[in-house]
Amino acid sequence: MASISTIFWISTILILTKAGVTFGVNCTNVNKKQCTCFDSEDTEIQCPIRDSKVGIFIGSNDNIKIQCMDNSLLDLERIPNLKISDSKFLQLEYCNFNGNFTEVVNKFDIKNLNKLSFKGVNQHGVIYISKESFNGLDNLELLSLSYSTFLLEEDFLANTPNLAMITLKQNSLTQLANYFDYVPNLKNLELNNNEISHIPERVFSKLHSLSRLFLFDNNITSLSKDSFVGLENLKLLELSSNQISNITEDAFSNLPILVNLSLRGNRIRKIYLKLFVNNSLLENLRLASNPGVIIEDGAFNNLTHLKTIDLSLNNLTEVSEDIFKYCKNLVSINLDQNLLRLLPAGVFRNLRKLSELNLSRNKLTALSANLFDKLQDLKKLDLSFNQLIRIEENLFGKLINLQRLDLQRNEISYIYLRAFEQMSRTITYMDVSYNKWNNSYTFPEFSAFDPLVSIKELILNHNEFIDVPVMLAALNLEFLDLSYNKINSLEIHPYIQKQMYPLTIDLSNNLLENVHFILVEQNWMQNVNNTDETGKSTTIKLADNPIVCDCNMYDLARYNVRDIDLKNIVNLQLDGVFCTNESKRIVDVKPQDIQCKVLEGCPNTCGCNFEPFRKAMVVDCSFKELKAYPEFKFNTSEFAYNQTVLIMRGNNLTKEPYRINDSYDNITKLDLSQNLLSSVSWIPPRLVELNLSANLYRNLDGGFVRKLKNTTTLINLNLKDNPWECTCKSLDVQKYLIQFYYKINSSDIYCERQKRELIKLVDLCHVSPYLSVLLPVILFILLLFSILFALYHRYQTEVKIYLYAKQMCLWFVSEEELDKDKIYDVFVSYAHQDESFVTEYLLPELEKSENPFKVCIHIRDWFPGEFIADQVIRSVRDSKRTLVVLSNHFVESVWGKMEFRTAHSQAISEGRARVIVVVLGDLDESKLDDELKKYLTTNTYVKWGDKYFWRKLKYALPHSKEHFYVSNKKHTQVMLKIDDQFNLIKCNPPSPCNTSTPPIILGPPLLESQPNLKKIDAEDRLLEKYV
Repeated sequence: MASISTIFWISTILILTKAGVTFGVNCTNVNKKQCTCFDSEDTEIQCPIRDSKVGIFIGSNDNIKIQCMDNSLLDLERIPNLKISDSKFLQLEYCNFNGNFTEVVNKFDIKNLNKLSFKGVNQHGVIYISKESFNGLDNLELLSLSYSTFLLEEDFLANTPNLAMITLKQNSLTQLANYFDYVPNLKNLELNNNEISHIPERVFSKLHSLSRLFLFDNNITSLSKDSFVGLENLKLLELSSNQISNITEDAFSNLPILVNLSLRGNRIRKIYLKLFVNNSLLENLRLASNPGVIIEDGAFNNLTHLKTIDLSLNNLTEVSEDIFKYCKNLVSINLDQNLLRLLPAGVFRNLRKLSELNLSRNKLTALSANLFDKLQDLKKLDLSFNQLIRIEENLFGKLINLQRLDLQRNEISYIYLRAFEQMSRTITYMDVSYNKWNNSYTFPEFSAFDPLVSIKELILNHNEFIDVPVMLAALNLEFLDLSYNKINSLEIHPYIQKQMYPLTIDLSNNLLENVHFILVEQNWMQNVNNTDETGKSTTIKLADNPIVCDCNMYDLARYNVRDIDLKNIVNLQLDGVFCTNESKRIVDVKPQDIQCKVLEGCPNTCGCNFEPFRKAMVVDCSFKELKAYPEFKFNTSEFAYNQTVLIMRGNNLTKEPYRINDSYDNITKLDLSQNLLSSVSWIPPRLVELNLSANLYRNLDGGFVRKLKNTTTLINLNLKDNPWECTCKSLDVQKYLIQFYYKINSSDIYCERQKRELIKLVDLCHVSPYLSVLLPVILFILLLFSILFALYHRYQTEVKIYLYAKQMCLWFVSEEELDKDKIYDVFVSYAHQDESFVTEYLLPELEKSENPFKVCIHIRDWFPGEFIADQVIRSVRDSKRTLVVLSNHFVESVWGKMEFRTAHSQAISEGRARVIVVVLGDLDESKLDDELKKYLTTNTYVKWGDKYFWRKLKYALPHSKEHFYVSNKKHTQVMLKIDDQFNLIKCNPPSPCNTSTPPIILGPPLLESQPNLKKIDAEDRLLEKYV
């Protein structure tokens, strides 16, 4: 168990250590009163707390970096005592420092420091460095002192014998002393970016292990053999950007294993024959930017291991044929920016491994046919910025592995048709821009680019191309730049094909006048179906071309509105492109704007245009002072038109139009405005629009109006600005205006005499004086009946009550003979305390009035000895109505409530209203049970003492049969509209509204919708309870 725990903790420690967690120091070790501390990936300490001047960063592996803010003085007293004994790397940056590194090391109790770096800011005074500065640092392997001004004691490295790398860059050093005699193990020495003007003899004589020496960006003027004594193991020597002008021929003789040598950016006058005689292992040689340097013949003969050589910017006017004779391992040659006019034919003959050759920015006018014959491994060839005129047949014939070819900015006017054939499967980039080539050959269908199956970028801008080269084999092409040429036409259909990669073609700044979509619509469907497979499209840039917005632009206009929808197979970039013949953007041109001028078949006095959008031939003869209609006939095979528009506006025509020849049958729009016409009888059979405005029409013949009505194609008729007479003869025209208002603007026909619109006149024809008198009377009677009907509809219940009370129009208020088998008209239900009211008031009025009712009351009409419940049921069943005398006594009566429920249940079962409620006296609302209260809130009742009590009651009772016409019986509401003393009465559905005629039959849904009213079967069980 203990072993498992141990393994767990060891694993945890290893993981945290790898994640960069520092166990030597963290914020728990820092005095919070002295410094601010932050624990994150690195531990950051800022001292002092206020106005922090020093930042200490302790990272993984206990590396320490000290940064001073505002170039402040490094005051070790303000830094906490931290024990970081295992630290290997100490960095000091931007601190004003006294040069004693030992004090800093001791401050952190570092035991075995390997790397020490100091970076200043060149703003402080001279920092004195002596060997005491590094006391106790004998294990130091890397020392970097940069960006400061140091005063170095000659033995300042005496206490650091194990240094392997020293960096003393950008320290304004002007001279070197025997500083390095104490560091025999030094391998890397950087003295660049100083002001050293001379390399003292034997200054590096003790550095037998040194392999890399950097002295670039100094002021060194000369080199000799003694400059590099002791550096027999040196492999890299960087001396670029100095002032070296003189190099003795044995200057590098003490560097037998030198591999990399850079002398670029100096003033070297001559490269001697024996300069590199002891440097046979040299692989990379930079001699660029030494203007006027002379290279003696055979200077590179010993460099058999040489791989790259840079001779650019040297103003070389010639090179010898044998300059690279023995450099058989060369892979890169840079002769850029020289003054070479000619290259010897065999200068590259032995360079079979050459991969890159830069000959740009010279003055080459021609190249030998076999110049590149041996360069079969060449991958990049740069011939740009020369004066080449022709690319001959065999120049590139052996470059079977060439990938990039740059021929830009020459004077090339001819390229052999098969010049690129041998590189066709490898070449991916070619630049032939800024030349004078037009890609024209004997057979126009052939091009020098035909074999290029692997090309991805082809730059051809600023040439003299007049056509876009068709490159059907270039399936890998991604960018084709043909801008700034003389291309005047573009066919879209070659690009309606599969593309392996998105293709961009730049045709900006050419002479394009038209973009043709010939064969596009015939061929694009099969390619559109394959777009999901390839998913690639072609983008064509057309900015700054003089595109003419004429008949030839019709397909381009259709493309604008996606009438030709290529589904992004071809994307034409037309933003900012304007029609050259008008200030209109190409993207704003619509298909309907395009017109094509037609000469053949057009009348001499007229102008003819074909509008492809409407497929219409437009014959415009306006304002020609014509007195006759023109004859025309067009070639239908040349123009696919199916309609003709004839414009005769502003002439002197007096004769109405007529059919001159077959062409007139095809007219769909006829404009005869602003002529002298006064009659018309013929219209073309396919006419859609007719303009007769501004003529002398006073009326239209009835026959012509009938033709207009029967013409199904006509949708627009213009009759404006004519002297319309507007008499009874114009009635047909007026009817046409009303019936076909959507074809003609009725305000166009304005009556000259009446000064009104024809459609608004109502007295075109004479009207009978009798009709003038009779019409108002009829209208008054209709108005009166409307008012009476509205009043009846609003007060129909009150009207019926009044008529019944006055025994008037009883047929209007009688009910059907639905209760002809009933014995009694009404059964009176009351409490025995109210018997005097019933016998003294109700019975005499009901039984002895002019129209007596047959009344059932229990004290008179019930049979002695029978069950009361049975007699209640029989009385309700044999009576047409049940009249409930509702008083406080009735509310307290058990038998009264039973009689009410029985009558109400029967009404529900029959779907008819049979209960009449007469309220006697003031009721105590609190005594009403829920069922009776619910009934009173949803039905109306009669109040004893009401002014119209007897009228309302008798109206609610069954009307006497002999006073009704059976055929006119009405189903009306049983209750009356009265005032509700308890605010319980309201006309809410589903109860009948109290303004309607009292119904005799109510639908079961209406009665059953009252949830508190019990069904008849439930009532039967209730009756059994009381019996």
